[in-house]
Amino acid sequence: MASEEAGEAAAREPITVGTFCSGTDAPVFALRQAGIPHRHVFSAETNKHARTFIQANCPPETLYGDIMALDLATVPRVDLFVAGPPCQPFSGMNQKRISSGMDARVDVLHACLKYMEYKRPRFVVLENVLALRKYWSLLPSEEGGASFVQQWRQKIAPVLQRIHLMYNSTELSLTPLHYGCPQSRPRFYVVLSHGETTFNVPSS
Repeated sequence: MASEEAGEAAAREPITVGTFCSGTDAPVFALRQAGIPHRHVFSAETNKHARTFIQANCPPETLYGDIMALDLATVPRVDLFVAGPPCQPFSGMNQKRISSGMDARVDVLHACLKYMEYKRPRFVVLENVLALRKYWSLLPSEEGGASFVQQWRQKIAPVLQRIHLMYNSTELSLTPLHYGCPQSRPRFYVVLSHGETTFNVPSS
């Protein structure tokens, strides 16, 4: 049975995959582990040690640096886009996250969203801390102000609203504990897909 499944997987057309804020490119290792044929089209990472790791272990066709310096129109469209933007603007460990207005690192999330809007990958997985969830569904507003929420409503919420019209969306709160790993690291995942495609949470 296992050999039949492996044969079916090998016969599939490879999916194209790209990642932003790639870290060690765990999604690519997950695709390998799952036996899913894929073409690693691009990654984007600024940390020099992570870049060295990526090049040594899962080199993409193109390894970008800072996505804030990218012309997103030149980045290829892929079937699967995965991103884990900086969590500091939302993390409860950052005591200044709300009082100090919009953290500049939110611009990285904004760039990820704009790539999705421009290129419309078939599937998207976004990962961040649980605290992001309370801002994810905020409605756009043109009301002025310097607070984090007001700036989110002006800049991020309009893009999110357009993306919600383009995709089926599933929001998940998951931790490695759900899958037998002795580590508590709760995370917020957003899984987006086009058309009739739906997403089911994999069982442990």
